[in-house]
Amino acid sequence: MSQFTPENNVLVGTIPDIKPILLPEGNPFTSRVMQFEKMEISAPESLHSTINFWIHLTEAAKHAYADLEMAPPTLNDAAPFLKDAELLPYFPNVFKHIVAALNAKKLADEVKSVLTAMADLSDETLIAYAKTLLGQGSDEIAKEYLPFLSIALKAVYVKSATLATLPKLEVEQGFHDCPMCGDAPIASVLDPMDNGLRYLVCNTCETKWHKVRSTCHSCPNTGKIELLSLEGQESPMKAESCPECHAYIKHLDRTKNPMLDVYVEDLATLALDFTLAEENQQRLSMNLYLR
Repeated sequence: MSQFTPENNVLVGTIPDIKPILLPEGNPFTSRVMQFEKMEISAPESLHSTINFWIHLTEAAKHAYADLEMAPPTLNDAAPFLKDAELLPYFPNVFKHIVAALNAKKLADEVKSVLTAMADLSDETLIAYAKTLLGQGSDEIAKEYLPFLSIALKAVYVKSATLATLPKLEVEQGFHDCPMCGDAPIASVLDPMDNGLRYLVCNTCETKWHKVRSTCHSCPNTGKIELLSLEGQESPMKAESCPECHAYIKHLDRTKNPMLDVYVEDLATLALDFTLAEENQQRLSMNLYLR
């Protein structure tokens, strides 16, 4: 017997002036820290040390983001619009800022040992690692480095996206991956200010781009997309599952609470991921806090 509860999949109506791309605004790590703190209050004590690490990591990224001075980016003529070669030189300093901030915190010995090992990484190595994270390189990266590298890269790309000025775009372009940086989406969202439209959220730069609800985030399927949740689980975070390619993505309805964070709510609903994996559903983009 299936553990899933299907949800109504309401099609988007005709709404004038649809914005195909919505750039991020402000420092996303500020509210993310607060959402992690709320998670810790209600979480079992056995998870407190893990959530506390996520809080410290996000706080370090918050300050690195705030201190990052960056000129508005020049854009490519076609998607992805952000130029990696222009942004990667910022990465080593942001990464070192985050590592230094974490070194000042009281953290577990195993985390401290990783921070010590990463302190010796050269700028050239860090940029090579960043290229690998962007899918442009093949350098082998120690698994324990990934959360720190990923959040530093996110800080750089989100900051650049907030400063960008977009050219006029047509809705019908129908991007599968992020039109700004080319990464896959971490989730789809419904936000109260978006007129009931579904947007995908980039896993790296947090740009949102419009995607009609009846279309798959990964393949050309424009038929039925199932919206699933676990029986008995009351959460605004569900999963969109495609019967054609068997890929799924988390879906967050923020119409009643716009402060909800896609990364935090994703981590709070990992039981849904485990069940989907048992049903041979595949997720194409991983939450950076689990890397």
